[in-house]
Amino acid sequence: YEDRSPASHQDLLLVRCALAPLGTREGAESTKVICFDRVGEVIRLSPSKLSTTLGSFVAAELLGVRVLGLVATDGPTRVLRFILMQKEVTPTSVIGNAMRETIYPVPSFISTESSSIPQDEQSRHERVLTAASETSRLLNTGRILNEFAATREAFFGIGGCKSSGQYEQRKCSYGVGDEFSCKLVFSGFIFSIIDSSPSELAVLSLHDIEAFASWNTLGKDYAKTKLTVGWIQLDNHCPNAPYPVAFSPSRGKNFDGNDIHGKPFSLKIPFLE
Repeated sequence: YEDRSPASHQDLLLVRCALAPLGTREGAESTKVICFDRVGEVIRLSPSKLSTTLGSFVAAELLGVRVLGLVATDGPTRVLRFILMQKEVTPTSVIGNAMRETIYPVPSFISTESSSIPQDEQSRHERVLTAASETSRLLNTGRILNEFAATREAFFGIGGCKSSGQYEQRKCSYGVGDEFSCKLVFSGFIFSIIDSSPSELAVLSLHDIEAFASWNTLGKDYAKTKLTVGWIQLDNHCPNAPYPVAFSPSRGKNFDGNDIHGKPFSLKIPFLE
């Protein structure tokens, strides 16, 4: 280590992902590296590279599927979420997959298939075949998302990336923290703009204002905020002003005039939300 430079923060957060053990040819070919330092970083793992385990026919069926891995946040922590995504099959990928099966011999550091398979390896093969069968079924029924939709679900932890019930129960056992919410309601505000005389130049009025916010102390959920302004108007008080009302919402079909509560300014739909 004498001539080595210190590792950076980014180097310490590198994670190596593969679809098979690294001691096998499939593991070496499917390996990708991703960094936890950047939220939104993605990798795409190809199940079709597991041709030794799946067989050439099943591997060819999975050419249009990728395992998308995306670095996201779960409150204060970084997580790596995986989800299946659909990819267009190109002639290049078909030719590359076919040529991969004809490349022999494999490097010496990679193990080759033998007649005696250990029990744990046999169990892994069975799980891979079961997963491939389910993936093929989802692909043929059109239930695998495109890259944009899959990335969205992985980033926000929704849909296919939503936590399982078992994980949710374990997470709740550690406590969900304190939840807070706040709601403020104002009938309105009036701001008067004056000059040095002083004389009034303009009046800004805001009506039917509501503000709402909710959050969690442990960051288990996203903070939510909402601001609603029912009416906003700017009156020009300069002498002989050509437009006494400089700005106001359109008095179209959404304008109530005077509603049952006696409000002089009211819209069926808020001006700003």
